[in-house]
Amino acid sequence: MKIFWKGDNVQLALALPGRLGYWEIGLTRGNTGRGEVFLWSVPDGAEARETAARIGLETARDEARKLTVYEARIPLAAVGLSEEAGRAGFRFNMLVSDNDGGGRESCLAISPGLGDGKDPGLYPVVKF
Repeated sequence: MKIFWKGDNVQLALALPGRLGYWEIGLTRGNTGRGEVFLWSVPDGAEARETAARIGLETARDEARKLTVYEARIPLAAVGLSEEAGRAGFRFNMLVSDNDGGGRESCLAISPGLGDGKDPGLYPVVKF
């Protein structure tokens, strides 16, 4: 099991209506400089490896500016996010972790329920 959450990373979480379980997706810039994707949690019936393979991630690091950029492409169909789910509303959270060498020193999340325990009921509802 990868321990992305202990390093610099971005975590995305989605709880979709009508699905048992939720998505928890980890995005990180690996030691090789390549983007890596890992899924800690998937809804019932979903395949973590298959979904991770469908997520595109590019990263870039500007050491002079101390800036790391993540560009993720998550096909809506890969996570089962339909127009209907968007209209009904789904729960979403995002967390960014910082590690300057001694383990995760801090993290910032949109809302509780991701970094300090796992509770999708605390994520904000997004509608589109």
